[in-house]
Amino acid sequence: MGNSTFNKVSVFLDESGKNKNEISLIGALLVPEDYYNNEKISDLNHRLREESFKLHFTSFKKSDSKLYKEVLEVFLENTDYLKFNVVTFKRNSHFNTNLNMHSSYNDMIYSKIPERVLYGVLREFGNFSSVSAKIYIEESGEYKKRDLHKVVKNQLNVHSLYRNENFRVDSALLIPKNKHIGVEITDTILGMLRVIIENADAVKDGEVKKKTLWGKKSFIFEMIPTIEVFLRGINYFELEGQQVLRPKSINGYLNMFLSKYEKECRSLILEDEEASVSSVS
Repeated sequence: MGNSTFNKVSVFLDESGKNKNEISLIGALLVPEDYYNNEKISDLNHRLREESFKLHFTSFKKSDSKLYKEVLEVFLENTDYLKFNVVTFKRNSHFNTNLNMHSSYNDMIYSKIPERVLYGVLREFGNFSSVSAKIYIEESGEYKKRDLHKVVKNQLNVHSLYRNENFRVDSALLIPKNKHIGVEITDTILGMLRVIIENADAVKDGEVKKKTLWGKKSFIFEMIPTIEVFLRGINYFELEGQQVLRPKSINGYLNMFLSKYEKECRSLILEDEEASVSSVS
């Protein structure tokens, strides 16, 4: 990498969907430090560490909308500065009844996928734009027992040297929940993506059947003007079998999600109109 000046970046890694979910996502968000340390994001970080608020999209409620809207608008103000890499995979149901197979599958996932998503956001910087990275990973039992932070730091620096890339990883840390706003925004985006990809029914027969899911879907739809350009620009991959990562487009998932949401809204409106007519009659 010669004697060129290093540009500093922060990279955040998180996972959405564990064993109870049909699909899981592991994603990495790269943010230039100059952008991450701007006044608005620094204020969010301060408030988070002071415990003025907490973020966890799994527990999202309608009353949280204002907070999540603020955080997304601040972070995605300049989406061109950000790089986001996501891998989605299914946890096959038969692993749940075979503990040895389940353990082997997790070994494969956590030895390969985090390193791949991190490498994806760090690679391909220009020859005159060497990058110095700090990696922050949300702390979990799986990650701690595998020393994931130490492993990925070593793997990535070996890849950079071997492939003549223009980055180095200076540090990699496991971060507890709600201690770094970059980790929490990564968790939020991954949670929203999982809702979009799964695209489960929240409305049936003109009635909301799953209120928590409907709240999440309604919030995502409300935020489309803020998040659409960013979502359509992410690098998205799906794990096929146990070895092959295939690049896919997120556009199909997003289009199907938006179409179903609008249909569900029409169903609710129609049911309300019919109920109003019945009451008048």
